Amino acid sequence: MKERNITLDYFKILLSILVVIIHLPIVDIYITPQGFGSKILYSIGSFISFDLSKIAVPSFFIINGYFLDFTDQKKVFRYITKMIKIYIVWTLFYLPFMIEKASGSMYAILLMMGFYHLWYLPALIGAVICIFFMRKIFNNNILFLIIAVLLFGIGYYIQQTNPYAPLRFFKYRNFLFMGIPFVLMGYLIKSFDFSRYKRLITVLLVLSLSTLIFESCTYLHKYEAIPNIYLSLFITCPAIIILILQNSTMKILKNDDIGQLSSAIFFIHPAILFLIHIPVPNIFILPFVIISSVFLSFAIIQANKSLKIFL
Repeated sequence: MKERNITLDYFKILLSILVVIIHLPIVDIYITPQGFGSKILYSIGSFISFDLSKIAVPSFFIINGYFLDFTDQKKVFRYITKMIKIYIVWTLFYLPFMIEKASGSMYAILLMMGFYHLWYLPALIGAVICIFFMRKIFNNNILFLIIAVLLFGIGYYIQQTNPYAPLRFFKYRNFLFMGIPFVLMGYLIKSFDFSRYKRLITVLLVLSLSTLIFESCTYLHKYEAIPNIYLSLFITCPAIIILILQNSTMKILKNDDIGQLSSAIFFIHPAILFLIHIPVPNIFILPFVIISSVFLSFAIIQANKSLKIFL
């Protein structure tokens, strides 16, 4: 039996559902609703789809940075080896979809950077390797924070210079400009006692969420599209994780199925999206995709107990 942070486990499941919503938004940004009630519902759907959903991937980076022991070389090596194995397995799984959806000239880039959602794994692996060696060269938390801010800011700048040019997202959505900043934030959260700052963290979260909505509206008005990176995420995501950790419930469980559910949903949901072609609004397809992902995820979790290659 293992004692797990069950609150964080449930939060991770919510994050994985938000990743599904990123790929299958509840509303269409190009449709203008009519009527007061429709506008209210549209605003809620828009907030979830294009604002709140953006906390998912940075939060996953932070959680990994928080729980990985960078002081133990063997644990770091095992973790990297495990992530590489998982990346290879899921890349092979999605290879038919990649061949179907991408041009031949893109295959090398996609294999290296990650097809569709799998970009997260190379970004995580690269970030962990870099931070491990950074700690050996200089172990200064203030310097780590400065590096995280600078790299995140550079990534945001790269995005803004030409947000929707072909392959542009590969230049900033990677280990250097997303992985390292947020994994470092997880590492820094673990090394600092935030228990005396609950009220401040709550205020920062409210302000950063408000800023996130403002950024989204501004970006949508200027570009008529949604970005991958918002500046406010650098405050919003750490604040959420800190509050979750401060208000967590620990529970003894027979297994870690719940802990693995979020990862399984993350990995399997695009396959469902690629396979279904139903000409109805996303809001009707989304429940089916989520339920199917959860159902398949439990099968993946059971298979992983024997094979240990999926999660």
